[in-house]
Amino acid sequence: MRFNRIWTLLGAGAMTAALITPQPSAAEAPADMPKADTAPTPVPTTPVPTTPAPTTPAPTTPVPTTSARTTPAPVASEPVPVDTAPVDCSAVKCVALTFDDGPGIYTPKLLTLLERQHARATFFVVGYNTRRYPKVLRRIVGDGFELGTHTQSHPDLRWLPPSRVRAQIRGPIDDIVAAGQPAVTLLRPPYGATNAKVTKVARKLGLAQILWSVDPQDWAVHNSRRVAGRILSHVSRGSIILVHDIHPTTVGAMPKVIKTLQKRGFHLVTVSQLLGPKLEPGRKYFRQ
Repeated sequence: MRFNRIWTLLGAGAMTAALITPQPSAAEAPADMPKADTAPTPVPTTPVPTTPAPTTPAPTTPVPTTSARTTPAPVASEPVPVDTAPVDCSAVKCVALTFDDGPGIYTPKLLTLLERQHARATFFVVGYNTRRYPKVLRRIVGDGFELGTHTQSHPDLRWLPPSRVRAQIRGPIDDIVAAGQPAVTLLRPPYGATNAKVTKVARKLGLAQILWSVDPQDWAVHNSRRVAGRILSHVSRGSIILVHDIHPTTVGAMPKVIKTLQKRGFHLVTVSQLLGPKLEPGRKYFRQ
């Protein structure tokens, strides 16, 4: 009898604990649930990681491992004539759209959209994609857009010796020049991670370091509506916006982003148009 009484008390306690265990609230729902569209999360503006990275970190977007046969072909689209008249960003409101990690299969569709909306942009390309999509690379230059280097394979440059930092930065540059851009003056360090060593190499190569002031984290949030909402909630005159043209959801967000910014009176320009053509090599730029 005494044993049964103890067992009964223990069982009752467990049931009581189960009844009072808190359940996840709607605010704790996964970020990709539709409800999150109504409350975009704050956009960080300090992109540099604070924890040491491994010696050979994986790139933000891994090098595709599928064969060329299984890779979808780039979207067929024809260049659209655009007004290339210079814009004085000291006199009018300007922002710079910048696209990282391409070129890719969605880039032609994006280029056509930008051209139809008379918008300019800057593409920071990686070497493992400039060799895969040389025609897209040539079109970016031919259509009047701007290119910068985003390294060969997207490592955290802070953890590499100077010789490898230089080799990584130079990786896509020959391809960019071969595509028709006469000079490369812009570097975007992967992850926005830079230090005195990276700055010294960039200075010797004549490259300004272009970071950003608006980051919707489109690489993590594969939802066009949320990406557009985050950009439009944080953009202001002189902003440099970071997005990635390798994600279809990002390209899908651009019609709303571009049209809304233009309705607000913004001119969408290249980084060099926004900041001026004479940028200081090695210097870090976050916005106008």
